[in-house]
Amino acid sequence: MSVHTHPLSPAIDDAIAAYALDALDASEIPALEQHLASCPACREQLLDLQRAVTGIGLSLDDAEPPAALRDRIVSAARATTPAAKPLPFTAARTAAPARPVTSTSTAFAWLAVAASLVLVGAMSWFVMMSRQQTADARNQRQAADARAASLQGELAALEARMTVISATDAHQVELQGQPDAPGSSARAFISASRGMVFTAKNLPPLATGRAYQLWIVTKQAPVSIGLLTVQADGSVTSLLPLSADASLNPVAVAVTVEPAGGVPSPTGPKVLVGLMSQH
Repeated sequence: MSVHTHPLSPAIDDAIAAYALDALDASEIPALEQHLASCPACREQLLDLQRAVTGIGLSLDDAEPPAALRDRIVSAARATTPAAKPLPFTAARTAAPARPVTSTSTAFAWLAVAASLVLVGAMSWFVMMSRQQTADARNQRQAADARAASLQGELAALEARMTVISATDAHQVELQGQPDAPGSSARAFISASRGMVFTAKNLPPLATGRAYQLWIVTKQAPVSIGLLTVQADGSVTSLLPLSADASLNPVAVAVTVEPAGGVPSPTGPKVLVGLMSQH
Protein backbone atom coordinates (compact mmCIF):
# COMPACT_ATOMS: atom_id res chain seq x y z
CA MET A 1 0.00 0.00 0.00
CA SER A 2 1.47 3.39 -0.92
CA VAL A 3 1.67 6.22 1.61
CA HIS A 4 2.73 9.80 1.17
CA THR A 5 3.56 12.90 3.10
CA HIS A 6 1.15 15.72 2.96
CA PRO A 7 0.63 19.02 4.79
CA LEU A 8 -2.42 17.42 6.48
CA SER A 9 -1.12 13.85 6.31
CA PRO A 10 -2.32 12.44 9.69
CA ALA A 11 -5.83 13.91 9.46
CA ILE A 12 -6.19 13.08 5.76
CA ASP A 13 -4.84 9.53 6.20
CA ASP A 14 -7.33 8.85 8.99
CA ALA A 15 -10.17 10.33 6.95
CA ILE A 16 -9.21 8.27 3.86
CA ALA A 17 -9.11 5.06 5.92
CA ALA A 18 -12.50 5.81 7.47
CA TYR A 19 -13.86 6.67 4.02
CA ALA A 20 -12.61 3.31 2.66
CA LEU A 21 -14.51 1.56 5.46
CA ASP A 22 -17.66 3.66 4.91
CA ALA A 23 -17.12 4.97 8.46
CA LEU A 24 -16.45 8.65 7.74
CA ASP A 25 -18.99 11.11 9.15
CA ALA A 26 -21.33 12.32 6.44
CA SER A 27 -20.48 15.94 7.25
CA GLU A 28 -16.80 15.33 6.37
CA ILE A 29 -17.33 13.48 3.09
CA PRO A 30 -17.83 16.53 0.78
CA ALA A 31 -14.60 18.17 1.96
CA LEU A 32 -12.60 14.94 1.56
CA GLU A 33 -14.01 14.22 -1.87
CA GLN A 34 -13.17 17.77 -2.96
CA HIS A 35 -9.61 17.23 -1.77
CA LEU A 36 -9.37 13.84 -3.49
CA ALA A 37 -10.39 15.42 -6.77
CA SER A 38 -7.25 17.58 -6.73
CA CYS A 39 -4.76 15.21 -5.04
CA PRO A 40 -3.56 12.15 -7.05
CA ALA A 41 -1.49 10.86 -4.12
CA CYS A 42 -4.53 10.75 -1.82
CA ARG A 43 -6.62 9.07 -4.51
CA GLU A 44 -3.94 6.40 -4.90
CA GLN A 45 -3.89 5.81 -1.11
CA LEU A 46 -7.71 5.48 -1.10
CA LEU A 47 -7.58 2.91 -3.91
CA ASP A 48 -4.97 0.88 -2.02
CA LEU A 49 -7.16 0.84 1.10
CA GLN A 50 -10.26 -0.09 -0.88
CA ARG A 51 -8.41 -3.02 -2.50
CA ALA A 52 -7.33 -4.24 0.95
CA VAL A 53 -10.86 -4.00 2.33
CA THR A 54 -12.80 -5.50 -0.59
CA GLY A 55 -10.37 -7.33 -2.85
CA ILE A 56 -9.77 -10.31 -0.60
CA GLY A 57 -13.34 -11.59 -0.72
CA LEU A 58 -13.81 -11.47 -4.51
CA SER A 59 -12.99 -15.17 -4.99
CA LEU A 60 -15.77 -16.34 -2.67
CA ASP A 61 -19.30 -17.30 -3.68
CA ASP A 62 -21.84 -14.58 -3.08
CA ALA A 63 -22.93 -14.53 0.58
CA GLU A 64 -24.33 -11.60 2.51
CA PRO A 65 -23.09 -11.45 6.15
CA PRO A 66 -25.44 -9.94 8.74
CA ALA A 67 -25.50 -6.16 8.94
CA ALA A 68 -24.83 -6.42 12.67
CA LEU A 69 -21.42 -7.97 11.94
CA ARG A 70 -20.26 -4.95 9.95
CA ASP A 71 -21.58 -2.57 12.61
CA ARG A 72 -19.59 -4.37 15.31
CA ILE A 73 -16.40 -4.19 13.23
CA VAL A 74 -16.80 -0.49 12.51
CA SER A 75 -17.59 0.23 16.19
CA ALA A 76 -14.47 -1.64 17.26
CA ALA A 77 -12.39 0.30 14.76
CA ARG A 78 -13.70 3.61 16.07
CA ALA A 79 -13.14 2.58 19.68
CA THR A 80 -9.43 1.88 19.06
CA THR A 81 -8.80 4.93 16.88
CA PRO A 82 -8.96 8.63 17.82
CA ALA A 83 -12.17 10.19 16.60
CA ALA A 84 -11.74 11.88 13.27
CA LYS A 85 -11.98 15.66 13.38
CA PRO A 86 -13.68 17.75 10.72
CA LEU A 87 -11.30 18.60 7.92
CA PRO A 88 -11.35 22.33 7.26
CA PHE A 89 -9.43 22.28 4.03
CA THR A 90 -8.42 25.93 4.08
CA ALA A 91 -5.49 27.64 2.54
CA ALA A 92 -4.01 28.36 5.99
CA ARG A 93 -4.02 24.66 6.97
CA THR A 94 -2.76 23.61 3.59
CA ALA A 95 0.24 25.87 4.08
CA ALA A 96 1.18 24.20 7.39
CA PRO A 97 4.53 22.38 7.56
CA ALA A 98 4.48 18.80 6.36
CA ARG A 99 4.52 16.05 9.00
CA PRO A 100 5.58 12.44 8.48
CA VAL A 101 2.99 9.64 8.45
CA THR A 102 2.32 8.61 12.04
CA SER A 103 1.93 5.10 13.45
CA THR A 104 -1.75 5.85 14.13
CA SER A 105 -2.60 6.09 10.43
CA THR A 106 -0.61 2.95 9.66
CA ALA A 107 -2.40 1.07 12.44
CA PHE A 108 -5.75 2.20 11.05
CA ALA A 109 -4.79 0.87 7.62
CA TRP A 110 -3.87 -2.50 9.13
CA LEU A 111 -7.14 -2.44 11.05
CA ALA A 112 -8.94 -2.11 7.74
CA VAL A 113 -7.17 -5.25 6.48
CA ALA A 114 -8.05 -7.10 9.69
CA ALA A 115 -11.67 -6.03 9.33
CA SER A 116 -11.74 -7.37 5.79
CA LEU A 117 -10.34 -10.70 7.00
CA VAL A 118 -13.07 -10.93 9.61
CA LEU A 119 -15.65 -10.29 6.89
CA VAL A 120 -14.05 -12.95 4.68
CA GLY A 121 -14.19 -15.45 7.56
CA ALA A 122 -17.84 -14.68 8.20
CA MET A 123 -18.74 -15.00 4.53
CA SER A 124 -16.81 -18.29 4.26
CA TRP A 125 -18.73 -19.67 7.24
CA PHE A 126 -22.08 -18.68 5.74
CA VAL A 127 -21.11 -20.18 2.37
CA MET A 128 -20.03 -23.44 4.06
CA MET A 129 -23.26 -23.67 6.07
CA SER A 130 -25.34 -22.88 2.99
CA ARG A 131 -23.64 -25.64 0.99
CA GLN A 132 -24.10 -28.14 3.85
CA GLN A 133 -27.79 -27.30 4.14
CA THR A 134 -28.16 -27.65 0.38
CA ALA A 135 -26.46 -31.08 0.46
CA ASP A 136 -28.67 -32.22 3.36
CA ALA A 137 -31.80 -31.06 1.54
CA ARG A 138 -30.66 -32.83 -1.64
CA ASN A 139 -30.07 -36.10 0.26
CA GLN A 140 -33.46 -35.86 1.94
CA ARG A 141 -35.12 -35.19 -1.42
CA GLN A 142 -33.37 -38.20 -3.00
CA ALA A 143 -34.43 -40.44 -0.09
CA ALA A 144 -38.00 -39.18 -0.39
CA ASP A 145 -38.00 -39.75 -4.16
CA ALA A 146 -36.66 -43.28 -3.69
CA ARG A 147 -39.33 -44.05 -1.09
CA ALA A 148 -42.04 -42.61 -3.35
CA ALA A 149 -40.81 -44.74 -6.26
CA SER A 150 -40.82 -47.83 -4.02
CA LEU A 151 -44.37 -47.13 -2.86
CA GLN A 152 -45.51 -46.59 -6.44
CA GLY A 153 -43.99 -49.95 -7.40
CA GLU A 154 -45.73 -51.68 -4.50
CA LEU A 155 -49.04 -50.05 -5.45
CA ALA A 156 -48.67 -51.11 -9.08
CA ALA A 157 -47.92 -54.70 -8.01
CA LEU A 158 -50.93 -54.71 -5.67
CA GLU A 159 -53.21 -53.41 -8.43
CA ALA A 160 -51.92 -56.12 -10.79
CA ARG A 161 -52.64 -58.84 -8.22
CA MET A 162 -56.09 -57.41 -7.56
CA THR A 163 -56.79 -57.56 -11.29
CA VAL A 164 -56.20 -61.33 -11.19
CA ILE A 165 -58.09 -61.93 -7.95
CA SER A 166 -61.14 -59.96 -9.11
CA ALA A 167 -61.23 -61.51 -12.60
CA THR A 168 -64.55 -63.19 -13.46
CA ASP A 169 -62.79 -66.45 -14.38
CA ALA A 170 -60.55 -66.56 -11.26
CA HIS A 171 -60.39 -69.79 -9.21
CA GLN A 172 -59.07 -69.93 -5.66
CA VAL A 173 -56.97 -72.90 -4.55
CA GLU A 174 -55.84 -73.63 -0.97
CA LEU A 175 -52.54 -75.55 -0.70
CA GLN A 176 -51.57 -77.65 2.31
CA GLY A 177 -48.10 -78.44 3.61
CA GLN A 178 -46.78 -81.94 2.92
CA PRO A 179 -44.48 -84.11 5.10
CA ASP A 180 -41.34 -82.20 3.98
CA ALA A 181 -42.96 -78.85 5.00
CA PRO A 182 -45.79 -79.63 7.45
CA GLY A 183 -46.01 -76.05 8.78
CA SER A 184 -46.34 -74.44 5.36
CA SER A 185 -49.49 -73.27 3.61
CA ALA A 186 -50.33 -71.36 0.44
CA ARG A 187 -53.13 -69.89 -1.64
CA ALA A 188 -53.41 -69.44 -5.39
CA PHE A 189 -55.77 -67.40 -7.55
CA ILE A 190 -55.81 -68.65 -11.13
CA SER A 191 -57.32 -66.73 -14.06
CA ALA A 192 -56.84 -68.05 -17.57
CA SER A 193 -57.20 -64.49 -18.90
CA ARG A 194 -55.15 -62.58 -16.29
CA GLY A 195 -52.55 -64.94 -14.81
CA MET A 196 -51.86 -66.38 -11.38
CA VAL A 197 -51.34 -64.86 -7.92
CA PHE A 198 -49.53 -67.16 -5.49
CA THR A 199 -48.88 -66.51 -1.79
CA ALA A 200 -47.25 -68.84 0.75
CA LYS A 201 -45.89 -68.77 4.29
CA ASN A 202 -43.54 -70.76 6.51
CA LEU A 203 -41.62 -72.42 3.69
CA PRO A 204 -38.46 -73.95 5.21
CA PRO A 205 -35.05 -72.74 3.98
CA LEU A 206 -33.39 -74.85 1.31
CA ALA A 207 -29.86 -76.11 0.86
CA THR A 208 -27.58 -74.30 -1.56
CA GLY A 209 -28.38 -75.22 -5.17
CA ARG A 210 -32.04 -76.00 -4.50
CA ALA A 211 -35.18 -73.99 -5.29
CA TYR A 212 -38.95 -74.11 -4.96
CA GLN A 213 -40.74 -74.63 -8.29
CA LEU A 214 -44.45 -73.98 -8.84
CA TRP A 215 -46.62 -76.21 -11.04
CA ILE A 216 -50.15 -76.40 -12.38
CA VAL A 217 -51.08 -80.03 -12.84
CA THR A 218 -53.40 -80.50 -15.80
CA LYS A 219 -55.11 -83.65 -17.01
CA GLN A 220 -52.38 -83.96 -19.60
CA ALA A 221 -49.20 -83.20 -17.55
CA PRO A 222 -47.67 -80.89 -14.91
CA VAL A 223 -46.83 -77.46 -16.39
CA SER A 224 -44.11 -75.32 -14.80
CA ILE A 225 -45.22 -71.84 -13.78
CA GLY A 226 -41.77 -70.78 -12.58
CA LEU A 227 -39.38 -70.65 -9.64
CA LEU A 228 -40.52 -68.96 -6.44
CA THR A 229 -38.68 -66.11 -4.74
CA VAL A 230 -38.85 -66.88 -1.03
CA GLN A 231 -38.24 -64.15 1.57
CA ALA A 232 -36.10 -64.70 4.66
CA ASP A 233 -39.21 -65.38 6.77
CA GLY A 234 -40.33 -68.16 4.39
CA SER A 235 -43.07 -66.10 2.70
CA VAL A 236 -43.85 -65.72 -0.99
CA THR A 237 -45.97 -63.22 -2.91
CA SER A 238 -45.80 -63.65 -6.69
CA LEU A 239 -47.73 -62.62 -9.80
CA LEU A 240 -47.06 -65.07 -12.63
CA PRO A 241 -48.29 -65.40 -16.22
CA LEU A 242 -50.05 -68.55 -17.39
CA SER A 243 -49.36 -70.34 -20.63
CA ALA A 244 -52.11 -71.86 -22.72
CA ASP A 245 -50.98 -75.33 -21.62
CA ALA A 246 -51.33 -74.40 -17.95
CA SER A 247 -54.89 -73.16 -18.50
CA LEU A 248 -56.00 -76.32 -20.25
CA ASN A 249 -57.94 -78.58 -17.86
CA PRO A 250 -56.06 -77.74 -14.61
CA VAL A 251 -56.77 -80.06 -11.70
CA ALA A 252 -54.20 -79.15 -9.01
CA VAL A 253 -51.46 -76.74 -7.96
CA ALA A 254 -48.22 -77.99 -6.41
CA VAL A 255 -44.79 -76.82 -5.22
CA THR A 256 -41.76 -79.10 -5.36
CA VAL A 257 -38.09 -78.81 -4.42
CA GLU A 258 -35.90 -78.85 -7.54
CA PRO A 259 -32.38 -77.93 -8.70
CA ALA A 260 -31.74 -74.16 -8.62
CA GLY A 261 -32.28 -73.64 -12.34
CA GLY A 262 -35.59 -75.50 -12.43
CA VAL A 263 -36.61 -78.56 -14.41
CA PRO A 264 -39.15 -79.20 -17.21
CA SER A 265 -40.91 -81.91 -15.20
CA PRO A 266 -41.12 -82.33 -11.40
CA THR A 267 -38.48 -84.60 -9.87
CA GLY A 268 -38.23 -83.54 -6.22
CA PRO A 269 -40.46 -83.93 -3.19
CA LYS A 270 -43.79 -82.12 -3.01
CA VAL A 271 -44.00 -79.51 -0.21
CA LEU A 272 -47.39 -77.91 -1.04
CA VAL A 273 -50.40 -79.41 -2.85
CA GLY A 274 -53.91 -78.06 -3.51
CA LEU A 275 -56.75 -79.49 -5.58
CA MET A 276 -58.84 -77.24 -7.80
CA SER A 277 -62.59 -77.43 -7.30
CA GLN A 278 -64.45 -78.65 -10.33
CA HIS A 279 -67.14 -76.29 -11.68
